[in-house]
Amino acid sequence: MTNWEKFKDMYKKYWYVLVPVHGILSAGFMVVLYYLVKSGVDVVPLLEKLGLPESVIGPVRKSGASAYVAAAYAIYHLIAPLRYAVTLAFTTLTITYLKRFGYIKPVPSSKEIKQLYDKGRAKVEVFSKRLSNRRKSSKPPPPPKSSSSASGGVAGKSER
Repeated sequence: MTNWEKFKDMYKKYWYVLVPVHGILSAGFMVVLYYLVKSGVDVVPLLEKLGLPESVIGPVRKSGASAYVAAAYAIYHLIAPLRYAVTLAFTTLTITYLKRFGYIKPVPSSKEIKQLYDKGRAKVEVFSKRLSNRRKSSKPPPPPKSSSSASGGVAGKSER
């Protein structure tokens, strides 16, 4: 199973843990790469050695602060497999920690899910039978009383 497949599988089960972990790690990677590039790591020869096209290397060669961001972003995408592996490792550690301290419950097995379903279904059937028995045994409600007066007028108003 590739890292991407593991990432998707973990996302299906633990999206509420993986998304924040991935976001924090991605921001951290980007900040670290930016400071590496800004501190003097020459990225252009590395990108050329990797055989990347000029459309990727060109913006990195420009001078100024945006070149640092472009270089960091290029490296950020180059190390994507490493980023996914680190995200999977940290997500696994986070899930283990959260389970140990009771913040999330372990995912039940399919057998346990079926037992919970059957138990809930039995409770609903019992409740449904009780409710239908009450309806059968109760008396029908009395008919509503008529509020119209004998004169046919509106109550509370007098004629002049």
